[in-house]
Amino acid sequence: DVTAVFCAARIIAEGLAQMSVRVVEERFAEGAGTATLIVRRDHWAHRLLAVKPNDWQTSHEFREGLVFNAVLGEGAIAIKNVIKDQVKELLPVPAGSWSVEQMPDWSLRFRVNYADKTHGYFSHAEVLYLRGPSLDGFTALPAVKQARQAIGLSRALELQQAKLAGNGGKPSGVLSLPSRLSEETRDKLKATWQANFGPGGEGGIAIIDQDAKFASMTMTSVDAQFIETRRMQIEEIARAFRVQPIMMMQADKAATFASAEQMFRHHVIHTL
Repeated sequence: DVTAVFCAARIIAEGLAQMSVRVVEERFAEGAGTATLIVRRDHWAHRLLAVKPNDWQTSHEFREGLVFNAVLGEGAIAIKNVIKDQVKELLPVPAGSWSVEQMPDWSLRFRVNYADKTHGYFSHAEVLYLRGPSLDGFTALPAVKQARQAIGLSRALELQQAKLAGNGGKPSGVLSLPSRLSEETRDKLKATWQANFGPGGEGGIAIIDQDAKFASMTMTSVDAQFIETRRMQIEEIARAFRVQPIMMMQADKAATFASAEQMFRHHVIHTL
């Protein structure tokens, strides 16, 4: 529920889904040393990847969802529905409903849990498997886990800012008086102070006798430098996903049109 993480995952998934898909075949002419690439629009793989992978998704929706899951989680898989040696459908498996393990012969086996509490096993050849960087070669390192400290700090800052805003932007504090008050007087004073200077209160100038003193218990957003800290956390999250901050709506005041253009080129080359 951190908007920077959601934005980073979206910008990668949407960017890859917007790219065109072509199935090409290498053809070597007799006696020629170079190959010619022929676009095979008549191939069944072109129909699935570039047009319609199944009955309820477009090519854009399928690739966007697959990459989105791969970016945020431990990868993404789609089961191949094969009929007469041709893949007729690619059926995406929801995140959290599958797992992968390496068998003694080094092959990969995927377990898929169905909605009716049953499960099935599939080989690597029977699924389309997409994942991010890996240490063991077959399971991904989820970016959200690797950046959990940065994401947690960003979430804590958001919650703290939300609580301060819910309090009308006014800090909590202690109102102290030199003499002891009765319980009834203390409750009335608290209710009056809360009504005027709490969330939704009109504010104004407080006038209390008996040498009363107010001591703030929390810092204001200016003292805590929330804006600068949250900016740094967005950059830290962007670093974990290898996304330029400018792509996450994080504007750099020093950026020019020329530098912004280079950032967009960097996004295409080094992220997508």
